Amino acid sequence: GNQAATGAPENAANVFIYFDDFSGAMLNDGWTVGDIGSGEQGAAVHKGGVLELTGISGDLGGASDSLVFLYREMAPWIDGMTPKTDYIVDAVIKNAGGSLGAAAKMGGLMVRQTTLPDSRMATMVIRQTPRARFAAKRDQDAAVATSTELPIPEMFPQLMRLSTLAGTASTSYSDDGITYITLGETAVLNLTTPFLIGIPLANISGGKGKVEVDWIRIRPSVLPHPTTTLGDQTNI
Repeated sequence: GNQAATGAPENAANVFIYFDDFSGAMLNDGWTVGDIGSGEQGAAVHKGGVLELTGISGDLGGASDSLVFLYREMAPWIDGMTPKTDYIVDAVIKNAGGSLGAAAKMGGLMVRQTTLPDSRMATMVIRQTPRARFAAKRDQDAAVATSTELPIPEMFPQLMRLSTLAGTASTSYSDDGITYITLGETAVLNLTTPFLIGIPLANISGGKGKVEVDWIRIRPSVLPHPTTTLGDQTNI
């Protein structure tokens, strides 16, 4: 559903500023499907309570990217009187399918400065073959991206996190929704607003591949991080 907030609360740690479980009939306002690079063909629709992102593209990494990117433009949030661009973004990648190439990068999270192919960026995705979590970063525009990967026995679902803090970006994953493990080096991106955060799909294939996203949520990054506790049980 569309849970976009109109303003930040007094305590920014208390809420998500955006949550989308893709339960409506169509994409909520604020989403854009971008075809980055050359020859991409991408689309995003709601289907059965998930987001289905489909496309044919090249690959991501190297000195430039070729991918389908579903993204939102991010502006500063206000902490007291101070504008900040520190965010924590979580998403669950539920499944993938269609015509996926061996090198397909099937969903995940990405932050990038622009939709130019050689834009600085940081991302973590699921690679098709061999199966792995794949983190990449490009610290400067047109630089060659560096990457780190971690083999995984099971593909889906995958809970991923992207964090931006003081001009940097890092990626992590969780197997239990509680503990997050960083993958790859922190990227020093020096992002300026607006920058872009969203779901990538890179698929070198003769046909359209797809990735299904269960939900995505965005909150301000504050310290201490918000926690959840159970209160006393009350019988009614």
